[in-house]
Amino acid sequence: MLTAALAATLALAQPPALNFDPARVAAAQANYEALMTGRKHVRQLSRQELGDVLAVAEALERGRRTGTRSERCAADERKRLSGAPSALEARVIDLKCREPGEPLN
Repeated sequence: MLTAALAATLALAQPPALNFDPARVAAAQANYEALMTGRKHVRQLSRQELGDVLAVAEALERGRRTGTRSERCAADERKRLSGAPSALEARVIDLKCREPGEPLN
């Protein structure tokens, strides 16, 4: 799921048509997740949808490179799981990737 910061990064990095259409950004995110989990294939997307998905992928990668250590760790762990983590997996990621000295939630 796109965080607010990631959505802002995506908005800044994209042409105006994608910037101001929250529905299009949400659709691109849903298509990205469907591709990553194998529920869709690239051939099922139009050129515009594929371009939007690539923009989401670039924004996610940029976020991984520029985020905090904790954010990069969590992104890498989610990528390793290749899909949406279960509640237990998400909690393990939170614990594993928390900043030193950060309280346990």
